[in-house]
Amino acid sequence: MKTEFIQPDNQNVKWEMPTNSSELPIALESHEMEEKPNIKEILSGRISQKEYQQVSSLARSFGPERSDEYRQSVKQAADFFLETLEIDESLFDDPAYQEPFIALCDSWAYYKLNGDFQNHEEQRQFLFEFARVLTADKSGFNQRAFADSIEGRDKYLFEVPALKEERKIEVENFRNFQDSELTNYVKQLCQETGEESLLSRSRGFFGITPKTEKPFDIIVLNQTCEPGSNTVSYDWETLQGINTAAITLKDEKGQYYFVLPSQVAKNLQSKDKDMRNSAMELINHEYGHTQRQLRLGVSTDLGRNFDERVISVAAEEEPGFFDTKIYEMVLFGSLTDEEQSNFNSKRESSYKSDNLQADFYKDTVDAYGPRVLLHMLASHPISYSHETGIEKIPGVRKGIQYRVCDLTDVLINDLEEIKPGSAERLTTYFENLDPKLAESFKQDCLSFLIYLPEFLEQIYYKKAA
Repeated sequence: MKTEFIQPDNQNVKWEMPTNSSELPIALESHEMEEKPNIKEILSGRISQKEYQQVSSLARSFGPERSDEYRQSVKQAADFFLETLEIDESLFDDPAYQEPFIALCDSWAYYKLNGDFQNHEEQRQFLFEFARVLTADKSGFNQRAFADSIEGRDKYLFEVPALKEERKIEVENFRNFQDSELTNYVKQLCQETGEESLLSRSRGFFGITPKTEKPFDIIVLNQTCEPGSNTVSYDWETLQGINTAAITLKDEKGQYYFVLPSQVAKNLQSKDKDMRNSAMELINHEYGHTQRQLRLGVSTDLGRNFDERVISVAAEEEPGFFDTKIYEMVLFGSLTDEEQSNFNSKRESSYKSDNLQADFYKDTVDAYGPRVLLHMLASHPISYSHETGIEKIPGVRKGIQYRVCDLTDVLINDLEEIKPGSAERLTTYFENLDPKLAESFKQDCLSFLIYLPEFLEQIYYKKAA
């Protein structure tokens, strides 16, 4: 479906890029004055909703006549995590953390009441580790356990003095290799508006206006910055080539900036349409990361699948993290036609929401259930497989084939339970796309995954033609 972009009324007005948080509009900072939510009350209200109980395997196993027992079991799971991890409830001032925590408690209660923890120790460890990564240094347990651990600090602690100093040195190192002329050129393009302006794709997709745009900065590297340089502590392989060139980071003040090789900026002036478009895709992608985040936690390993997929769609990248497209296809295909239509409507609305994360996670649970949300948050694109994080914990297997197999199992075992006919609908969905794709899905998960990349490439090249 073609996305209709909303453009400013005055097409000739340039956007002024805010340079610090003090320039943020009052509307974006007003949440600080709101009354802090009580997570137990939020959880109680959410799991009492009829639509939530319809997608909760645990609620369905109890049935409507035992809904009180269901709610009590989830509340007990919440008490367990709040007390054991000594969670500071200010974490839930950010609505984005509420839905994952509720899904965590629902899943914990499900496995505990079904006795699965005795038979599936990995699942218990997975959920407990998920809780620790989610709560980070809002957990007294984490603070004591990892205050003096470098690995633990990077994974579990939001902010420590050493991390701020590292960020300061990091951005200074990048600026040592900055091409001022190209940097100013890209910044000027970012201030322009109109249908053909550089950032019109992401701004239109997310409904970003001059008043709601968050501060960000840009650094374009000069040509003297080459692989093997020890001045900047990053793998320079990631900065080579148009498709893997950019990095989005935070400075010591917590403001986002993204780094581009000089060739990307130069490609914006290329006479070759494909090269210009690739550069625009890349810059829109990184700009999207500065404005909207669907990741949680410190190491940002939670939610990367969601994050990269949405940002890629906004930037109109093709194929754009194709493996995240696989997750999307597998999940979406399990819905009925009416559910697909409703889901699309909710998604389009959430993309422009001030609470994108919270709305996005809620939409996911409403469509697929709480356990699918946890699986999606815990997995990430194959391009991040070299990094450490939640994938190291038990129950989360490496490699796209294994991860999609895990999600397919969730669909068949969980969605089939809460939405009978999901597996059959998924097969029909694939048959309408490609009979060979459906046939491979019927055989086994591995056959399906071997053929799926070939199918996606065919779609991509058809569009390109």
